[in-house]
Amino acid sequence: MDRSSGRILLFDTSLRDGLQMRGLRLGIEERVAIASLLDRMGIDAIEAGSCLNGKQDLEGLEAIAPTIQRATVCGLASPDRADIERVADALQSAAKPRLNTYESTRVTQLENVRPLLDRVRDSILRAKDRLEDVQWSAVEATASDIEVVCQAVDVAIACGATTISIADTKGIAVPEAFAQFLLQLQDAVPQLGQVTLAIHCHNHRGWAVENVLAAIGVGARQVESTLEGIGPQGGNSNLEQCVMGIHDRYSYGAMELDIDFNLLETASQLVRKKMPRA
Repeated sequence: MDRSSGRILLFDTSLRDGLQMRGLRLGIEERVAIASLLDRMGIDAIEAGSCLNGKQDLEGLEAIAPTIQRATVCGLASPDRADIERVADALQSAAKPRLNTYESTRVTQLENVRPLLDRVRDSILRAKDRLEDVQWSAVEATASDIEVVCQAVDVAIACGATTISIADTKGIAVPEAFAQFLLQLQDAVPQLGQVTLAIHCHNHRGWAVENVLAAIGVGARQVESTLEGIGPQGGNSNLEQCVMGIHDRYSYGAMELDIDFNLLETASQLVRKKMPRA
């Protein structure tokens, strides 16, 4: 795999993970307006809701799905069959739908690995029954035994996942160690070269953006971020900072990133106005 070139895919989760930020509220019309801006500015995938955080999130996903024609519209579902069905239904009117399902790879006892792998397999097969484009996310990956992560990723790809997301859910990673983790993962699971490797970084220790940039340098090709870095607890990697960092660090090479910076600032301003005051 050539890690010095390639298209960098921008996956914005402001309207899903970002809205878990305490005190941040957006109505359906506001969500649709932000999604439209994200689409126009060049975002590749918009994670627009789930059925995990209340009825309005699923309604937001349903409202956004038919309005976006260029970007992929993604919905998050737990491994539960009913959740997968609800999110798939909400995505029916999307031109380019994707279902993102997940599992925590953090297990404390070896006997729990087989049930974990069974859940990964079952959830992806359920999702593939409804949609062709299925993403699988390894939650708490950086707090997990890498051998367990490798086994779960191997199963996910074998079952048809087209994107594999490695999540630093606890925000504990530091750039050099995170890059090494991803290199070990790719060496152990060569099939990763046939799908999109994504990263989802939280900012508890302030390393989220640097972790994103380090990950790109070792082969990650989808960046999952939010406007203004909104999100629960420490927040997510900041989309604008990631874009500028990618542009500054990798523009000399063959990395491809195409985004309208003016619209990015406009969308950030919309979110900034809604952020709770300290």
